[in-house]
Amino acid sequence: PASPSLAPEDSGSARWGRRRTSAGHVLAGWLGYYLLALGCIVLSRLPQEISTLWLPDALAVLWLLTMPPAQRRWPLLGLVLVIPAANLSYGDPWRQALSFIPANLSQIALAVWLLERHVQPHRALTEPAHLLRAMGLGGALPAAFGGGVACLIVPALAGTTLGPSLGHLWWSWVVSSFFGAVTLLPLGLWVLTH
Repeated sequence: PASPSLAPEDSGSARWGRRRTSAGHVLAGWLGYYLLALGCIVLSRLPQEISTLWLPDALAVLWLLTMPPAQRRWPLLGLVLVIPAANLSYGDPWRQALSFIPANLSQIALAVWLLERHVQPHRALTEPAHLLRAMGLGGALPAAFGGGVACLIVPALAGTTLGPSLGHLWWSWVVSSFFGAVTLLPLGLWVLTH
């Protein structure tokens, strides 16, 4: 068999199950993100730490992939309000809550862009190598990138690294985001193809 490449797979709007986006679909996505974020924060985060399992970004990626690309801008920008809302609901300082926006949004946008261009959902469900590609491009790379953005922005805005060091912040971000992607992405790929 041919070796896998990072060349874009054949494109087509049917491959990601895109449909016209309604206001209800957008509101449901924002509410789902908020509730998952709040749940992850409440269940697994110690004070001044990054959540140990972060599911909302993976949900947002899958949610955005259900939309035609031209209709994603406003739902994505709406996350600017939703992302800090969960942290503020938990009682985090507003600067800390705002500091997560750039890292989460860049991570979500990168995952959508990579998955859409390099992964076929049907193949990811039937071919282990393609599933690993989906996990790497939709989970590991965006998590590493988001962690890097967090290391630049969180200390500047929040005034803390949310742990003992920037290395700890980056690693915590990558692990929690990647675990979230590995948890939701396979199920989401299945839902998007059925």
